[in-house]
Amino acid sequence: MCDRFIYDIASLQIEKYLNNTHTLLMADHEYVWNALNKLTTIIESKYNTLGPKRVYEEDDVISAFRKSNNLIISTGDISDIDGFLALNKYATSGADCLFIMNFPAYINTEYSEPEFEAKNPGLGFKYSAANAFGTTQDETYNKFMKRYTDANMNMKKALTDVAFEMAKTVWDEAAASPKGFFYFCIGGINTINPFSLKVVKNEVLVYASEMTEQLHKLDATEGIIYDMFGNKCIMELNSYNGIYMDFNGSMAFFDRGWDQRLSNIASKIKGVFVMGGVYSDKTPVTMPSIQNVLNRFSCATMNQLYHPSRTADFFKFVAVHNIPTFVITNNQVSDLATFSDAEKKVKTYDGINKFLTANSLNGTFLQSVASLYYNSPNNPPKKPFDFYTALALVQSTKSIESLKKNPKKLFFNATYGITLVSPSVSWEKTLTDFESNLDLETKDGDVEFIINKKKNLKFEMDVLKKLPKLPQIPVYDVHFKLNPSTNELTIV
Repeated sequence: MCDRFIYDIASLQIEKYLNNTHTLLMADHEYVWNALNKLTTIIESKYNTLGPKRVYEEDDVISAFRKSNNLIISTGDISDIDGFLALNKYATSGADCLFIMNFPAYINTEYSEPEFEAKNPGLGFKYSAANAFGTTQDETYNKFMKRYTDANMNMKKALTDVAFEMAKTVWDEAAASPKGFFYFCIGGINTINPFSLKVVKNEVLVYASEMTEQLHKLDATEGIIYDMFGNKCIMELNSYNGIYMDFNGSMAFFDRGWDQRLSNIASKIKGVFVMGGVYSDKTPVTMPSIQNVLNRFSCATMNQLYHPSRTADFFKFVAVHNIPTFVITNNQVSDLATFSDAEKKVKTYDGINKFLTANSLNGTFLQSVASLYYNSPNNPPKKPFDFYTALALVQSTKSIESLKKNPKKLFFNATYGITLVSPSVSWEKTLTDFESNLDLETKDGDVEFIINKKKNLKFEMDVLKKLPKLPQIPVYDVHFKLNPSTNELTIV
């Protein structure tokens, strides 16, 4: 009777995978063969160690299949489109990919605190999803959101479903052969909302027109991993020979469980690629706080600010395990803004369009959502940050030694998300260099915006000088060149 029970469960699993495979991968016979063999192993293993009852209870959770010897772990979100540009590039590497979706801090906030900005300089704003988007008037968006029922959890589930649909579609349409398997993980929730209520993006609204009512409705419980068919699965990280990680989004997911999980296979992590940080010895290109708009320090880059304490935990992790770490600072990322007028007041899409073409980001869906994002009313900066990281990471899978140059130190802080990249090992020298590159003195003719900017930079420096010596990790500083005529990006 037990044998018959196991046979029935195996048959159901095989039928499900054959159907999915036929629908999406068609003639990928290797996938089918691996699925059959893997399912046999799963059934035998669970029957022998956990018994038929356990098999039945976990019938919807299967072991993930490994197609490549390499795995890319990408820390993402959908606040910006550049994470999907990176995903397209990862698909060309032949590696499997695990995309970890993290969520805005407003998901975990029940009410608004109007005085939070004034009382907590550099630490964002406090408001809930209902405060931010409860009165959104858009027919397509509101129709889409009827799928859900609770305010904050509505948004988390909507962000999950939209991100999954976008990520798997970008991966599926990427022109790559061979192409690894794609997996999607529910990550953590940020602790800081950098932007105020009046300017925060509604990511679901931006992409709602590309979504259909048929897209998956996933369980958004933290830690769950899905394959690209929407099946829950368990990944065996130890089965990979080489693992490469980016820091393209938040580290909100990096709890004790992930720390332990990655520590167990730390020797297989060939490199970590950090998108963020500012040079201490050059003029910063990041914006300091702007009252009622942005509440962060200019030396606190977004990815590191979203969850400062787990950012610090992650940097400590790479230091403890001596993992080669490569940083792509904000200073390296070119602005692709183009204008239709001599006064440079009306932006066009030409620069982004040229960049997508020059860097083989040609997927129909990818180009469509990129246009939605860069042409949205929020008028986001035309800077494809995460693609820079992806370019370096993919090159490292072929020749990581070629990137091990320009050694520097990355100083970090667990409260403000400070991320300063310095040629010096001294925090004091780093701080002095940073201050020397700031324009702090008010001049005749300064408009109100510039006066306030300088005032906020002075306050920022006062805070930095009062902090205890910041910890540091060794990093390699990756440099890039953007072809001025074609917008093709290369590593130099």
